[in-house]
This record gives sequence, structure tokens and C-alpha cells, in this order.
Amino acid sequence: MTQGLLLFDASARLVICNQRYIDMFGLSPDIVRPGCHLRDLILHRQAIGSFVGDVDEYCARFTNPRGDDIRDSVIITPDGRSIRLIYKRAPDGGWATTLEDVTDGRRAQAQIEYLAHYDALTNLPNRTLFQRHAEELLRKATVREFAIHYIDIDEFKRINDTLGHLIGDEFLRRVAEKLRQSVGLNDFIARLGGDEFAIVQRDITSDDDVSDL
Repeated sequence: MTQGLLLFDASARLVICNQRYIDMFGLSPDIVRPGCHLRDLILHRQAIGSFVGDVDEYCARFTNPRGDDIRDSVIITPDGRSIRLIYKRAPDGGWATTLEDVTDGRRAQAQIEYLAHYDALTNLPNRTLFQRHAEELLRKATVREFAIHYIDIDEFKRINDTLGHLIGDEFLRRVAEKLRQSVGLNDFIARLGGDEFAIVQRDITSDDDVSDL
């Protein structure tokens, strides 16, 4: 079983605990065994550094008879792991809890979401995020004047053809870094694709602001 499993009775004493739960937090089987009270279990986790917080407050989330019958949440452990906790109360007042380490899945999902909105080569926002940002500005009636700069690198194909794609990629990264250094704190830079970049320049007070950039 890939999930940690805990079963408590109505008096908050442990009935079942599988090996996966013990391994997940590095617990002592001499303490975490049938008959162990929930509070003693969490105190043990606190002592070895796998729990941070108010022990009594945490335990009350499970022992309160007026609490949720079913709870599905993700907790973050002190070592940075994401643990999905599913809690279900039984009619007799006890409850079952399953815990699953979803760290890798959440990281993979975060990476997918990042790549959907950012350019992998330069780490700049991509065309999709640029369009969303520009549309939001247009919808805001109170926004100050802004300008959109379109940047196309001349003869970039020749760089790739003569010097190779590795040099071409490094050139694009240098361009992106130069743009970061050139804009204001509230400005927005994006790589639209290929050798095309764009800047949304915010808080413009005169035409000179646009010309200077």
C-alpha cells in the first residue's frame, strides 16, 4: 500500500497503523502502536521534527465530534514534502485517515503550469501570459498610460545557421537578461517566440519615457 493508514476509535486511541505511515515520518513502532493516543503520536512526531505547530489544536481537528465528517487537505511537512491527508469519521465516533506523499506529483503539475506560461529557454513569460497581461491592463479603467514595445532581432537566423543553435540559445538568454536590466520594476517582458520579444511599459508620464526605453 502506497498510502499511510491510521484507524482511531472514539476515544482517539490507535487501532490500526500500517508500516507505510511509520516509514513516511520515521516514527518508532514502539510508540506508534495500537492503544497509542492521538496526542502522544503527534507529540512523538513533534519530538523527532516531523510536526510543527500546536499539538492540542491539531488533535482537536480530529477529535471534535462536530467537525467535518470528511476532510481532504494537503499538509506541508517541515522537510518540505506535500502530504495529502484524507480523513473520514465513522458512525461510532472513530475515524480513518490515509496519508499519501504527493510531493512529486505537485512538483510535476507546477512545472507543467510554469511551462504553459513561461519560456523554458529565457524564463520569461511567453506569448500566452503576455496576452493575458495586456488584456488585463486594457480592462482596468484606472490604469495609467502604458506602451507596448515589439522587439524583433535582425539576422538571428544567420546566427543559428553560422554559429549553431547552442550559440543562438545563449544569445537569446543574453538578450532576455539585457531586457530585464533595462526595464522598470512595474514593466512586463515576454518572449513571444523565436527571436521576438515584447515589453509592456507601465506608468508612462511622457513620450520621452517610451523613447528612452
